[in-house]
Amino acid sequence: MRSDAKQHAVPWTAIGMISAGYAELSRGRYAEALQCFAQVRDPGITPNFFLHWYWRMQARLGSSEVRLQAGDIPNARIEVDDLLESALSTEEPNIQALAWEAKARVAWAEKDSDGARRCIENALAILDKVEIPVSAWRVHATAWQFYRHTKEDKPAEASRGRAEACILKIANSFARDEPLRASFLSAPPIARVLGASANKRAVS
Repeated sequence: MRSDAKQHAVPWTAIGMISAGYAELSRGRYAEALQCFAQVRDPGITPNFFLHWYWRMQARLGSSEVRLQAGDIPNARIEVDDLLESALSTEEPNIQALAWEAKARVAWAEKDSDGARRCIENALAILDKVEIPVSAWRVHATAWQFYRHTKEDKPAEASRGRAEACILKIANSFARDEPLRASFLSAPPIARVLGASANKRAVS
């Protein structure tokens, strides 16, 4: 009985560890964040469970984000290339879109504008086929930042508008007084998109 209970707890422990990794990342504790994500990917620590492959990719996505934010671009490239290879071996559009988006940001950090553009276009092509707001807002937000950087004003504003629409769709899936709604809307990447909209209206 105890053995079965322990096995049933493995998925929730893995998901909790990924959440802990992002919490550490938000505090700028890169080594601790990497350790959390590594534990999910280590079969000696996290035994295989149903859909473990998906959560391993989520952990690799987290690791690539840590490397990128820490400025460790060579290792971010290794992480994101491995992630994309794994994602493309599946039929899961959510992780594929996120992998292309992460690869775009790595390419951008490497000053490879052409590579970043190709990755963004690949991610957007997925969103044209499947409605996945949770991934879509991130892809569109990255496209917005990229097009702003390249002085392409119309695509930039279109991407920002799509990111905002996805964000509001997610937010409105919560009750108005749900604390998670407020936390989501106040997260820095979300606030950046919504703040740009507010600034635009103020100027107009």
